[in-house]
Amino acid sequence: MNKQATSQNLGEAMKRLFKKQGLSQDEVSLETGIPITSLSRKLNSGIFKYEEMCSIANLLKMPLSRLIELAEWLQEGKSFDAYLAAEEQLLDNQKHPQ
Repeated sequence: MNKQATSQNLGEAMKRLFKKQGLSQDEVSLETGIPITSLSRKLNSGIFKYEEMCSIANLLKMPLSRLIELAEWLQEGKSFDAYLAAEEQLLDNQKHPQ
């Protein structure tokens, strides 16, 4: 049975995506308008306002639902790299349907 993702999983998902895209917390703060001290605290707790999550998802160029999906993936103990591979396979299947 799948466990529900926690707010800490959401913060971890964001941090991993920032790293993957080469974004520093300073850059994220500037682009989203979330003060750097608040951003750091929120990333550790995973507690964001809806508007902040939307701004972050927009910066990451992904729907908010994918960000939540990654948090759920991490909660299940699956690796970030496995998530990226599954996502890449899904995109490839969409580009080249059989």
